[in-house]
Amino acid sequence: MLGAVEIERLDRAVRDLHAPTPTVRRIVVTSLESGAGTSTVATLLARTLGRHRGGRVLLAGSPAPAGDFSALRPPNDAEQAMLPAEARALVRPWHDAWRAVDPVDDRGFDVSVYDLGRTADPMRAPAALAGAHAVVLVAGPARTSGENALALADALAAHPDGAATVVAFSNRARSRSPWPRLICERHPRASVVLPYDRALASGRMAGLSGGTRRGVIALAGDVMVARKAEEAR
Repeated sequence: MLGAVEIERLDRAVRDLHAPTPTVRRIVVTSLESGAGTSTVATLLARTLGRHRGGRVLLAGSPAPAGDFSALRPPNDAEQAMLPAEARALVRPWHDAWRAVDPVDDRGFDVSVYDLGRTADPMRAPAALAGAHAVVLVAGPARTSGENALALADALAAHPDGAATVVAFSNRARSRSPWPRLICERHPRASVVLPYDRALASGRMAGLSGGTRRGVIALAGDVMVARKAEEAR
């Protein structure tokens, strides 16, 4: 059973993920380490935003199922009417969002989620993340991994060419370390801990645990309202 604090956080997140956006809001998902789960987080984020916002949400950069976009059907007439003409041949309907088949002008969408995978060189991160309104840094449960991600998040938020940045901890290794949850209670850029999930560990998006669904909703709310320090003033 959820406590009062958890219920309040979830209610606030649902309100935040419906925040209006005057232009397309670009969200970049990346990590300092390989295998942290950037594609999983980007996929869950796009699906959650698409389901709750009911608008045009684009997912780009993540591989299609089995690496084959031909498995994704073309949009039907009603779905095409939702899209700008120049995007109709370049995207495919996918659950509650859209997947980019080829590079596409995202200005006809409400939100774009880009999976960049691993950021190999943190010193070049601002250039790689140019144009992003918010960045999600995915970190593992190890303290060193989290501290490195939080340091980069602080640097990106302070950099003139950086972006508002949050850290999502992904417990793919079934770690029992309490550190990620403790730091999420104390650090303003530490967003959520996504718990170990048997469905995700098996490569499935169906049958996700309640903890995973609530965590992604909280993350979606955070990235929709995240602002750099100077923007918030």
